[in-house]
Amino acid sequence: MTLNRENAELRKYEDDLYVSGMGLIVMGLWGVVKATLGVFWGAESTVTFEADSALSKAVLIIFTVIAVAVMSALIMYYHFYIGLNAIRASKGKPHKKGYMVGTCIMLLLNLISLFYYKDKFTDMKNIDTTIASLLVDMTTAYVCLSVIITTNKVRKYRKEKPRE
Repeated sequence: MTLNRENAELRKYEDDLYVSGMGLIVMGLWGVVKATLGVFWGAESTVTFEADSALSKAVLIIFTVIAVAVMSALIMYYHFYIGLNAIRASKGKPHKKGYMVGTCIMLLLNLISLFYYKDKFTDMKNIDTTIASLLVDMTTAYVCLSVIITTNKVRKYRKEKPRE
């Protein structure tokens, strides 16, 4: 392979890694929205806010809001950690190597969560929401797989011949 072709391939994989990193950040935002909507407004909402007094109800609401905020912060941190390190790796900047482990864990969890949908297709009332969520989760799995593959390709090309 010629040097120009190798450089073109490297740039292609760097661009793919950059876009995949940005995609994971966007999927993190979607994860926060999905979790928040699922807790407060979902068809099978887990929160009913039933209490004996107004004070108990207020405490329950505050506790739920704090729990959702902490969960959302963790989701965003995880996605930002992986996404920003993928972006840094794509540009050849210093990055944490552990983002690949995090990406593999995220991919595995995402693939396992796809089995959750097999029982959701029985409820035809919410089929459109189920299909949309399934497509987004499949896209997240694809983006994670893309990060893993392109990171390895970028490492391979940079190891063979550093960019001039």
